[in-house]
Amino acid sequence: MDNVFAYTELLPAHFGIRPLSVTALGGYSNRNALVQAANGAYVARLARHNRRADSVRAEEHVLQSLEAQGYRHAPRLVKHPGPPLQWQHRFVHVFYLQPGNIPCKWWQHCSSEQLALLFKELAGLHQAMYDILSVHDTHQGVYQWYRMPAQPPAVLEQTKAGRYVLKHWERFCEAAYKLQQAVALQFPWDAARYQWIHGDIQLENVLFDKEVLTAFLDFEMVKWDACEKDVIFSAFRVCKEGPEDGTFRYDANRLRSAIAHYRQAETRLHSGFFDLYEALWKPFFCLDQALVYLHNAFDQVWVLDDNIGFMPCFDEVLHYYEW
Repeated sequence: MDNVFAYTELLPAHFGIRPLSVTALGGYSNRNALVQAANGAYVARLARHNRRADSVRAEEHVLQSLEAQGYRHAPRLVKHPGPPLQWQHRFVHVFYLQPGNIPCKWWQHCSSEQLALLFKELAGLHQAMYDILSVHDTHQGVYQWYRMPAQPPAVLEQTKAGRYVLKHWERFCEAAYKLQQAVALQFPWDAARYQWIHGDIQLENVLFDKEVLTAFLDFEMVKWDACEKDVIFSAFRVCKEGPEDGTFRYDANRLRSAIAHYRQAETRLHSGFFDLYEALWKPFFCLDQALVYLHNAFDQVWVLDDNIGFMPCFDEVLHYYEW
C-alpha cells in the first residue's frame, strides 16, 4: 500500500508499536490502515495534506478529554511524547481499534433501529462534549458565518462540475450570503447551546455491532458551535438519498424521526431551531456541504467529479438565490 514507510518506520520509533501487518482501509482524503501488532490492533491515519495544526490540536483536545471522562464511544489515541507527529507535512495519528462495523455507505440508509440508536447516542456524545472546556473562548455564543473561499482556481476547468462552479461562482457567493443572512435572522442563535460538536456525523463515521452503536469515528471536524445546528446537520447527512447529480434528496420522515429520538434523550436544546427544515435548514446544510467539497477541491485534495454528492448541494444554494 502507499505510504507503508509512514507506518512501518514511524510506529516503532514514536509509538512503540512494531507492525506485523499493515492493511489499507481506504479513505476519501486521509490514508487509513489497519495495523496488526503483537500487542494488539490499531488504526493508523495519515491526514490529508491540507489538514491544519489548529484542527489537529482541537481533535486531540476533545478525544483526550472524552477518554479522561471515561466516555466509551469515541476513538482512543495512542499517545506519544512531543507535538503532533508529521510525515512529509502530513499529520500522523494512531488509534486503538474499536469493535464494530460501518453500517452502510454515506448515501445509503441504515435500519430504523440503528437510526433511533444513533441519535440517542449522539445526545450522549453531545453531553460528554459539553463538559469539555473551549480552547478558543472568542467564538462562544456567536452565530458563525461561513468564510467563502477565494476565487476558484483554474484547475477546476478540468471537470464538467468544476467548469459549472467557475461559471456560476459569483451568483453562488451572492446566494450564500443571502441564505446565511436569512438563517441568522430566523433562528435564536444567541440562545443556542454553544459547545464542542462533532461536525461530521454520517453513516461512514459510526460503528455498529449488530444493533449496538460501538463508536463515533472521525473527529477531524470538531469545532465550537451551536449544538442545535449539529443535531440538524447530522440528521440531513444520515437521511440524504443517493450520490447522483440532480435535485438534492432526503427522506423527510426519517429526518424528523432522527431529530425526535435525539430530543427525547436531550430536552434542553432551544426549541426555536427545530422548524423550517425544508425552507431554510436544507439549503443551509447544502451550503455547509458544498463548502467542504470546494475547500478540498481548491486545495487539490478532491476532484469535483460527477455523482459524488457535490452538485445537488451546490445547486440547492444556487436556487435559493432565485426565491
